[in-house]
Amino acid sequence: MEGEFPANAAGRVPLFLGDDPSVLTRFTGAVAQAEAEAAPVLTAPPSRVHLPCAGVSGQTYYVPVASIPRRTPSSATPAVFLAKSGDAWELRVTLELGRHPAIPAGAAPLPVEEVKVAFTTSVPGVSVVFGEVHEEPAGGTGAARRLVAVARLDDAARVAAVLQKDQTAALTVTGTVHWRLALPEPEQDDSGDGPDPFKLPPKEIAIDRGPLRPHPIELTPIIDQADPALVEYHPVEVTFTAAALVAEDVPLAPRIQRLDRRLLRTPDQWVLRVPVPAYRSEPHEDTLALAADQRGISMWFPTESHANRPIYALVNSAIGFDPDTVWIAGPAGPWKASPVPNQYYVLPTEYRLAFDTARRIPAVTALLREQPVPEGRPPSAAYRVRVRFGLTPWFAPEPLERLRATIAEAENLAYPEFVVGGLEKTEFRPSSLFTGLGGDVVEQPDGSAVDPAGFELVYDCSLEFYTLLCRMLAPAQGPATGIEAAVRLTLKTSPEDAGTVREIPVRIRLDNPGDEFLQVEPDGAGALTARVKNLAAGAATVRRAVATLLVMTPAGQQPVDAVPADLSPLPFTVPPGGETSVTLTPREPVDPRVVGRMALDFDRVTLEVTAADVLERVHELAATVNLDTTVRVRSFQLQHADGLPPALADLEGLEVQLRRGGTEPVTVFLTREEYEKTVRLAYTLADLVAGMSPDAPRFEWRRRNLTRAGTGAFSAWEPMTGGDLYVPPVT
Repeated sequence: MEGEFPANAAGRVPLFLGDDPSVLTRFTGAVAQAEAEAAPVLTAPPSRVHLPCAGVSGQTYYVPVASIPRRTPSSATPAVFLAKSGDAWELRVTLELGRHPAIPAGAAPLPVEEVKVAFTTSVPGVSVVFGEVHEEPAGGTGAARRLVAVARLDDAARVAAVLQKDQTAALTVTGTVHWRLALPEPEQDDSGDGPDPFKLPPKEIAIDRGPLRPHPIELTPIIDQADPALVEYHPVEVTFTAAALVAEDVPLAPRIQRLDRRLLRTPDQWVLRVPVPAYRSEPHEDTLALAADQRGISMWFPTESHANRPIYALVNSAIGFDPDTVWIAGPAGPWKASPVPNQYYVLPTEYRLAFDTARRIPAVTALLREQPVPEGRPPSAAYRVRVRFGLTPWFAPEPLERLRATIAEAENLAYPEFVVGGLEKTEFRPSSLFTGLGGDVVEQPDGSAVDPAGFELVYDCSLEFYTLLCRMLAPAQGPATGIEAAVRLTLKTSPEDAGTVREIPVRIRLDNPGDEFLQVEPDGAGALTARVKNLAAGAATVRRAVATLLVMTPAGQQPVDAVPADLSPLPFTVPPGGETSVTLTPREPVDPRVVGRMALDFDRVTLEVTAADVLERVHELAATVNLDTTVRVRSFQLQHADGLPPALADLEGLEVQLRRGGTEPVTVFLTREEYEKTVRLAYTLADLVAGMSPDAPRFEWRRRNLTRAGTGAFSAWEPMTGGDLYVPPVT
């Protein structure tokens, strides 16, 4: 829906399994508790983010400094966004807690809890309250932690104006910093019976495991498998938010750097080993400012800077575009960042017929129009057909997944979403096959601009041209070739690029539309199963699929982890108007309770309908404009009843029925007083395509006698062509 983060981009089918995966909340809480209890021992209390803190062991520590990062490594836009969640507007600000430039390299961060964010402005009457600050994995950004602060807004437009104009707007960020203060050493016990502080066993803080894994796996064996060299170093701190293992004087192996992903997927399978401090100390905590500037972090983002414009993309699309953003050409295809976080522009594989779920057929409509006959033209020239094709972009799933993996690695994202757009120019190029055949493209003439996210192709056709279209869409014999055209896309790959042109094929086939007729619904929260519904009039068979399980943080709008999965059964068939259940099996271990969404993309989908059946249904639904034909029905015998033979002397009238195709018959009664009547029959588009003339309609008819003794039996149906029907009595 408009204004929300994309949920069905590029043909993806999102499946929401739970709004609040609380197992992640419990896990991050356990990590925070472990960090606080394992706070380092300092020689003096910490004070400011730019001042290093000396530890009794010789290690240097620091108070993390908060800053607003860029959205991605390739983006110059700050990680600030005015978004929409349902009907409510939100201001979302990403903060990174890292090392101040004045802090020496090798220093370790002090544990911080209860981070609070406040907004200040000199504009009266503007209130922005950050009621939520949640944590997300820092990934490979190099920062110690990443937080997202969310404020609900009453007036998004006014807040946007403040961010653009008020140079004093700022964020104040505070947090509760934990440390331990060294105590004087006690007198030595000459007996040697006292405990050795360097050999105290680590304290274990067990995470709430739930029923899935009754026996926790300690972290040390995992380290042993990853890098045996780490086993001899103790103690080891585990910091989930840092996306790394932090161990003094130990070079970290590259695969250890991504341990946060393993923790995130199975948060209740771990026991955090918290080292007991080797020195006598007492715990301390204090609320400190986490911003480098005493005034706070600037929230002034004027639109004169192109990089700031995407912040306001949903509030005002006129300024929510960065003209300096260009397409990046890669081995998996071109891509470009959009103004919406985690969203990227890509090119479709081709354009296909959209599917009209209300009418349960591909998005094709036809309108029969009547107009004055030009002088010297045949009567058929009075009719033209306005035909509309709804076209939508279609993506080949496997190339799309390769492109997604490329972007995810380049932009340090778990699962980028895709949309179509961000182009300099989009032009429709019809097939030259139709040139001069009496078909005019009404809304998209050759070279006209169209919406790359989907558009309508409308032809105004003579009967001859429409007959040609029908033969290409649904020939009487042989397979349908369909209609082909192209969409020419112009994109910029550098600021100096005059425009790189790509042509995307347009393939219009009645038996191979886009797969919008397949809809996915969850079977239940926490279960990795789903129901696939088929809205089409024919059975649909899916032979291949790309499936991904997406891990979401509490209140997070973007995936923080993506787990590939296998879909079963495969292939599967869904009956028309029916549904079938499918199961997703993750290829890597993941707790089903942390899966917030599923992404399913079907490939090699066949629909068991014939092009002729679809075209017939289109003609049945076709609207007409005052177009019908008349048949004069009369009985010579009733007109001259005095001459009836003795066997029909009691004949009072005739009941006559006329029908066309599979329609309901039209009934007319003839009597001795009204022996002639005129019947109006609807004249359909299929009649014109079949070459019928309104002056000589084709229909079937039957009759039965009405006598004083009762009603007789109907005669058999008989074919008729023409506008005058003479009805004799049944003998």
